[in-house]
Amino acid sequence: MALCDAGKGETFQVDISIVDVKIGDYVITNNNYAIRVIPEEEAKAIIKLWQDFKEKER
Repeated sequence: MALCDAGKGETFQVDISIVDVKIGDYVITNNNYAIRVIPEEEAKAIIKLWQDFKEKER
């Protein structure tokens, strides 16, 4: 298990038993399992899309 930082102070436990991760890696999660390590650039693009989506909901 690992503590995953979801941003803005949100954290949750993630099972990392099926992927090879290290501190600082970005991962895709599903049902509290890390299922894939992704490159930092891809992660930042996803984060930006998610932030834009949340802004439009307001």
